[in-house]
Amino acid sequence: MQAGFAGDGALPAGAVARAGAGDDREAAAAAGTDPARTPGRFESAHWVTRTAVCVEVRNGVLYVFMPPLAALADYLELLAAVEATAAELDLKLVLEGYPPPRDPRLLMLQVTPTRG
Repeated sequence: MQAGFAGDGALPAGAVARAGAGDDREAAAAAGTDPARTPGRFESAHWVTRTAVCVEVRNGVLYVFMPPLAALADYLELLAAVEATAAELDLKLVLEGYPPPRDPRLLMLQVTPTRG
């Protein structure tokens, strides 16, 4: 399947991230929930994880909406792929979306927007 934009090609070296879907299935199985089960009407499907990475280039800047991830290693792997891609394409990078997951090795990462 073609991505449908000019410059299609392989991602830069190191720009591969794990989907992590197996982790969700394992967690659901451990909780006694069938991960393939369809939720009922008005039922919260706590065993279903819906995440997305949104990437857009606007005015020479690569905007990336980071998805919620359960493990810091997964977040850092995705971040490394995003940074490698921005460097390969010679684009500035703006990260948006979810912060990294809590981890005892990470003291604090906080970005405060400027008042406008």
